Amino acid sequence: MSGLNRAADLDNAILVLEQQCRQHEQDIKMIGAALANDLRPGNLIKSAFKSTTQTPGFGPGLIKGAVGLAAGLLTKKLFLKKDAGFAKKAIGTAVELGVAKSLAGHAGKIVAGGIRFFNRRHAKAGAG
Repeated sequence: MSGLNRAADLDNAILVLEQQCRQHEQDIKMIGAALANDLRPGNLIKSAFKSTTQTPGFGPGLIKGAVGLAAGLLTKKLFLKKDAGFAKKAIGTAVELGVAKSLAGHAGKIVAGGIRFFNRRHAKAGAG
């Protein structure tokens, strides 16, 4: 009789293992689908942007970069014409980089001054 019990126990063990195998397959499929979703280009960009914006010090760095870039481009537009020669373009690029670096180093003061200017203009518009 013990042979029949042993066979029944083996059959039950096989059924349990087959069920576990099916569950593991479903888990792997779900993980694969989630991974495929995470690796889409749009989701990669969102993830990178979120991790970058949550980095401490991101705001001031972004402001410095934006001020420097804007100042450099504005300087180049003011001093160079479209038909400038090679030498003028090289000098213009050097001036652009110099101004951008200089202003990016003082971005905090520039932004604070811009905010004060905006607040004064806004207060005058509200009073008038």
